[in-house]
Amino acid sequence: MADEKSQGITRRNFLERLGILAVGSSLAAMAGGIIAYFWPPKLEETPSEPVPAGTVADLKRSGGVTVPYGRYPALVIWTGRGPMTYSAVCTHFACIVKYHADVDKIICPCHDGYFDPEDGHVISGPPPEPLHRLPWYYQGPDGTIVSRPGTESDQPLSDDELEALEDEGEIFVGIPPEEGSDANAIRWLGERVRRWLT
Repeated sequence: MADEKSQGITRRNFLERLGILAVGSSLAAMAGGIIAYFWPPKLEETPSEPVPAGTVADLKRSGGVTVPYGRYPALVIWTGRGPMTYSAVCTHFACIVKYHADVDKIICPCHDGYFDPEDGHVISGPPPEPLHRLPWYYQGPDGTIVSRPGTESDQPLSDDELEALEDEGEIFVGIPPEEGSDANAIRWLGERVRRWLT
């Protein structure tokens, strides 16, 4: 017995401690997943800052992109009328829709809902309403801004406006920053402080 104590840790003690550590780590990982499920991180419904969707050239090349936009993603599509921005959430059961350039349709994979990329109306399937439009704006390399508020009454871009959208300019989802005002910076700072406090 004196020899066991003088040897320090035995093989049996080491394996017991290793087993306890493995079980404890597994339980902690499961508890973390459960906590994250019941208390998800707080996400803004719509972000206070505009979200970049890419350059005009990128959108023309790809046809459309999905970008994170607050709690839900946004869908930005290049059409013959210029960029169109929609919530990427289907109006049927809130599945995430995707733009398929090969068929020129927005498709909901859950229940086969089809939407028109030109104005977001339902072509076929169970969705009861068109996709919700989102505000967008274009900022050219020279600072030119062209914007649309994202409402159903949005007018298509005029030929002059469409021609003014240079390939190097960027498309943003959201409301353009107010010129000469720090309103967006103040909203951004307020959101960061609120996140830090919670």
